[in-house]
Amino acid sequence: MMIRARYSKTGHMRFLSHLDLVRLFERAFRRAKMPLVFTQGYNPHPIISFAAPLSVGVGSIAEYVDVQLAEPVSPDTFVHLMNEILPPGIVIMQATTKDSKASDSLMQEAAIMQYSLTFKSANPLERTSLQESHQHFLELEELVIEKKQKKKNKQRHRRNTEKVKRIDIVPFLYKCTYEILEEDTIILKLSIYVTENGTIKPGLILQQWLEHCRLNIDSDSLTIKRTEIYRKTESGFEPILPVVNAST
Repeated sequence: MMIRARYSKTGHMRFLSHLDLVRLFERAFRRAKMPLVFTQGYNPHPIISFAAPLSVGVGSIAEYVDVQLAEPVSPDTFVHLMNEILPPGIVIMQATTKDSKASDSLMQEAAIMQYSLTFKSANPLERTSLQESHQHFLELEELVIEKKQKKKNKQRHRRNTEKVKRIDIVPFLYKCTYEILEEDTIILKLSIYVTENGTIKPGLILQQWLEHCRLNIDSDSLTIKRTEIYRKTESGFEPILPVVNAST
């Protein structure tokens, strides 16, 4: 059988790299005595898959993991046992069973990433001007940025070089809204497509939005949190595993 779980990654745990997160879950599964299924070969490892990795420093209340088990474990039992083992900042919010023969992995199902970016303006906000600039930003037909990518050198003893890739971010942006709180604090909500060519980090879109709206922010006040991952359905988009009051 396969268990699909939704978990949160907050607090200091948001600085954990994806590789360290994978290792953490593998140890937690073993300590919780989950009946794991392992791959075949010289270096067997648990059959576990995750949704799109988070950048270091980005928190989330919508992370997903699939784990294949050799024996049935109820979702409620899975949630209880795992939360007794996992460290503060990593919490299993709910779990459900999944057809282990299903072809789509979590990475393949992810169609839209939703983020919430909270920050404080370094200057008093001019709300009318901000609204007009934001609307103009949404109406852009093209917004090309230059993204640096490391290029590995196949020859030994030579340093890796950087190449610049030009990317139009407009096709990646599904939705962009903002809300102003007290003390000139802004919450920018972004929904970003995941395409065959990848996706765009929310920080890159934030940078362009700030430049377009002529805003300066207190960088120390910035927090980025993933709030949902959506998959595409016949009727539109839905969360990979919607939050409910109890495990389903």
